[in-house]
Formats: sequence, structure tokens, C-alpha cells
Amino acid sequence: MIELQQDDLVSACEGRLVGLERDGEGEGFPERAVVDSGEVKGGDFFFGLPGARVHGSKFAGQALSAGAWGVVVPVGTNDIVDEPGHGRVIEVEDPLVALGGLATRWREELNKGDC
Repeated sequence: MIELQQDDLVSACEGRLVGLERDGEGEGFPERAVVDSGEVKGGDFFFGLPGARVHGSKFAGQALSAGAWGVVVPVGTNDIVDEPGHGRVIEVEDPLVALGGLATRWREELNKGDC
């Protein structure tokens, strides 16, 4: 099992941490990445992607309330950061590009054992 820590994830997403975790700042890692806020379970890493009608970042607060390890939102989505202690918030230029960056990092980690 690959366990990317907070700093690795922020780096992979080319983002900036603007909100911090509830307890044990910097500890732990997400269990999976999700893009549907309705599917978020405790420990998930939510990516707020643009949708056909609504931008997924609108549901980042809901994802954090559902127990998400953290959320990835576009720069300027500061309204959910106003609730301190809710969870990790990582701001990026483009959440879809950030998700791709995470996938690339994950693949690199998987391939380390194959060389």
C-alpha cells in the first residue's frame, strides 16, 4: 500500500495548503481520491472538479463535514477555510490538473519497486 503524506500530496497537486487538519496536523494519508461529494467517506481526498451545472468546489465543505481527509479546490475558494479545524484545504490553479498530478505521483511510487 502506498502512503503519500500531506507534503507529498500538496507537492503532487502543485498546490498550497490553506487549511489544516482537525487533529495531528500533518499526520495520516488519504485512503482514496473521489470527485463526487455524495460518495465521500471518512479518510477520502475530495477533488472539486467543474461539472456541467455546478463546480464541485461548492461541495468541498460538505466533503469535509463527511470526514474527508482533505479537499482540493481552485485558488480563491476561501469560504470553506473560514471554518477552522474542519480539514485540509489545498488550493490549486486547476483541480483536474491536480488530480492528474496525483495520479502521476501514485504511478511513480508504484513503479519504484519494478526497477
